[in-house]
Amino acid sequence: HKTITQTVDSGEAAGSHFIVMEYVHGISLRELVMQQGPVAWPVACHIIKQMAEGLHYAHDRGIVHRDIKPENFLVNEKAEVKILDFGLALMEGAEEEEFSLSMIFGHDGVGTLDYMAPEQSEDSHNVDRRADIYGLGGTFYSILTGLLPFSVKTTAEKIEAHRDKPFPLVRSKFPNVPAAVDQIIAKMTAKDPKDRYQTAAEVAEAIKPLAKEEPIDFDFEAILKLRREDARRRMTKAANRGRGEGGTSSVGRPPSQTSPILKSTQTNMLLETEKSFREEEVERRGNSPSFAEQGIGDARPPARYGRLINRDGQGTIPLHRSELLIGRSPKSDIRFDSGMVSSNHCRMIFNGQYWKVTDLDSRNGIRVNGVETRSSILKPGDRLMIAEIYQFEIDYTTDWSKKQQERAGRSKMGIYLVAGLLMISAIAALCWWWLS
Repeated sequence: HKTITQTVDSGEAAGSHFIVMEYVHGISLRELVMQQGPVAWPVACHIIKQMAEGLHYAHDRGIVHRDIKPENFLVNEKAEVKILDFGLALMEGAEEEEFSLSMIFGHDGVGTLDYMAPEQSEDSHNVDRRADIYGLGGTFYSILTGLLPFSVKTTAEKIEAHRDKPFPLVRSKFPNVPAAVDQIIAKMTAKDPKDRYQTAAEVAEAIKPLAKEEPIDFDFEAILKLRREDARRRMTKAANRGRGEGGTSSVGRPPSQTSPILKSTQTNMLLETEKSFREEEVERRGNSPSFAEQGIGDARPPARYGRLINRDGQGTIPLHRSELLIGRSPKSDIRFDSGMVSSNHCRMIFNGQYWKVTDLDSRNGIRVNGVETRSSILKPGDRLMIAEIYQFEIDYTTDWSKKQQERAGRSKMGIYLVAGLLMISAIAALCWWWLS
């Protein structure tokens, strides 16, 4: 089928197995959204329609993909889609291979949790095409909004959300999207497989009236550069693991009986500076202040004017100057790679007592304590949201004040220690006098 990436050859070289596949001059849907932000709804419908047609072709031949997510679909400049990665596919008549997967993953964890159908998290080896339809619905939602269906942290919370909670409405964030789109996503992601579209062909037919074929413009060279750096990083990590310099091996570790083992890539936030892209940025730009927002590394600039604490638990941003530009531009002092963030998104200025944040006509705005604002003073503990996805809390504790507090604490301890020694000496002297 034209939407399925063709395998040209496979073999082994120098002890490494390889697969040769057709060349596709395109980027993944995740890369597209990271670079440009949410996809316009008519184009998104056209993309999902093609994906549904390709999956229907595979389903009719007894193949269930089981790992439907934005990363596994390429799109070219003509908005033509290619489906990737059938490595976790469930195939009729391949019981031996499926048994091998069971030994590796257990029965409850093949796939990517952020897009996984409820029944797949319970037993991924007894699912059918409707599990792929659920994952396709999650992918549809993500490329329309630039967000994961459920932004929760733990494995248990994600499983519970997919089993019990309906997907948020796209129209709640983008009112211009037709209600029919939300209705289609709701049916694709129904908790009970019986309530979903029963075939991917039905999905394609439902979306067809809404789809519009339009070219997609993207910076392919920029994506290639990120891919090369990602490949180098992965090779370095693999070499270090081989030498025992990092990570722990899971070889011989039995599958968990209490929680799913999810071996496919688990995404934390589709549009957040995902770990691999964060590390690439570290390697590319070194320890420059402009990437202090990542909260990683020991060479960060000092927090002279306080810090932004990431509410998702991914570190802090030291506020190292009295005026900071936040955005996607390389010139930004605090830089994010998400397409949801505008090039010059907002500016923070310290007035000697408080920070003032001002929106710079960004596309997705800023919020303070949940309220959309053009400009606002940030009081201690206030919550700042950037582009509807990055959430921080302002903390006015500086590195200098922390050191002063530590010194004061040590001074107090010294005073208490001296006082204690004097008291002990006095008691000892009194006892000696009384006994003598």
